[in-house]
Amino acid sequence: MIQAGLQQLDPRSLRLILGLVGVLLAVALVVYGLKPQVLGYRQGVASLHELENRVGDEGRLEQDIASVRLDIEALRQKLQGDIEDVPLNQTESYLIGRLQGVSWGANVELVGVKPGHATRVLGFDEMAFEVEVRADYQSLYTWLRELAEKLGFILVKRYDIAAAGGSKETDQLRMQLTMVFYRTIRE
Repeated sequence: MIQAGLQQLDPRSLRLILGLVGVLLAVALVVYGLKPQVLGYRQGVASLHELENRVGDEGRLEQDIASVRLDIEALRQKLQGDIEDVPLNQTESYLIGRLQGVSWGANVELVGVKPGHATRVLGFDEMAFEVEVRADYQSLYTWLRELAEKLGFILVKRYDIAAAGGSKETDQLRMQLTMVFYRTIRE
């Protein structure tokens, strides 16, 4: 039946059909056989170029990593100060010592420090201190700024500033404040 149908076909039509089948086979071979190989080769060449560029950038990458590490350390210092490295049972005496050192440096008289209870708040140890200091306004300002730089993040919950001794004639001020220090919980 197929042979009879082929014999009745015009030879030009038969050549045209065979040519189309050949073209379809060639297209299928290219699309399914060669194209994936060419794409894989191109991806391999692109990866090779990228790796060659990375090898040349190794020194720059090490510098970038060192720079980022310094930035992280500076941010950690700004947030936590030196308190992060002090054992919890020595934290209170360490903070009082640091308060005294900063007070001497800022020309502020540390009149009294009364530690409060340490509590845990959202993954942090919270340590409150009632502090009383005496100095002129500029010295108090410098003292607070240096505390923030040297001790990390502190929160002043309450403060009261008045003239020292109740006399308005003096430039000395008395400041009572409640300071709160935070430290990440290490278990």
